[in-house]
Amino acid sequence: MTRAMILLLCFCSVLLVCGNPESKNGKNHSSGRAHTTPVNAAPVVLDSFVEYGEYYGDISGIKEATLICYAGGRVSAIHAKPGSWAKKGKSLAGIDARKAETAYETAVLNENIAHDNFTRTKKHFEAGNAARLQLDQMKLAWLNAKASRIEAEKMRNGALCIAPFSGFVTDRYIELHEEIAPGSPTFALAQLSKMKIKIQVPENEISSIEPGNDARITIPSVQSDSLWTATVTSVATKAQPGTQKFSVELHMDNPGRLVNDGVTVRVQIPLRKLDSQVVVPSGTITTTGTQHFVYVVRNGTALKRRIRTGPSNETHTLVVSGLTEGDTLIVSGQQRVRHNSPVSIKNN
Repeated sequence: MTRAMILLLCFCSVLLVCGNPESKNGKNHSSGRAHTTPVNAAPVVLDSFVEYGEYYGDISGIKEATLICYAGGRVSAIHAKPGSWAKKGKSLAGIDARKAETAYETAVLNENIAHDNFTRTKKHFEAGNAARLQLDQMKLAWLNAKASRIEAEKMRNGALCIAPFSGFVTDRYIELHEEIAPGSPTFALAQLSKMKIKIQVPENEISSIEPGNDARITIPSVQSDSLWTATVTSVATKAQPGTQKFSVELHMDNPGRLVNDGVTVRVQIPLRKLDSQVVVPSGTITTTGTQHFVYVVRNGTALKRRIRTGPSNETHTLVVSGLTEGDTLIVSGQQRVRHNSPVSIKNN
């Protein structure tokens, strides 16, 4: 045998070995078992489910006021700044204050004089020494003087920015030496130990809400481990024009004054409790377009099951159809499987 023939036979042998898929590493892969994906699974059981309505609203102090300078004038003094505490009756600023105080003192004196004249005339009338017309004229003069004193007190309180109740200054609208127009706002004041929340509820949900209901509150702007809760205090019986929504007010304690006036909050109010329902962890559901799916295990095989979902909360979702009690639901590892792929259930 020539050298060329020997080389040709060796080359053919190599082709036969490499071309045989069953000869690689001496193993036959067609006879091996299919790869299985380990998953965690749990049987579907019936459970109760609380459906919550979710709303957004603004939160503010339980009592609040905007102070107004009715006469206007030049700001001559400022005694408070936003965030400071103001005691009831305290002056927060001065706006042509001397003029306003003088006018008030004059009005008080006029009222006192008019009241004394009326009292004196009344005694004369009862003794038969004064006519009814004279008594009525004295009473009218006293009532006019009283009305003038009330108006002067209003102007004085506005000029001195008198706090109508004890609370925190939440805003200031004036600057020192500024000339402000009549009727200008000067300060905003609020009591912040308790807060009120106002939300709008659609007409199809309002029948489930009534005073005394508890609510869960989430405040994105506040980094706190506190569990915020509020109580429904009033429910409107007439919808807002154009929106068909009803105003609902809630009250919430604000210990430590962690919550600021005017921030946005999320309100969750329980609407109804449903018993004996199929409820699954929301993380087990995958969504394609508008369709929802879960994976169940049957005879060691993952099956993709289309479901119809109902309401959900922060962790779980109610399944209206597509799952029944006793189905084995894949609760973790479903991202690694496909329909009809073999799986093995891990022991937890």
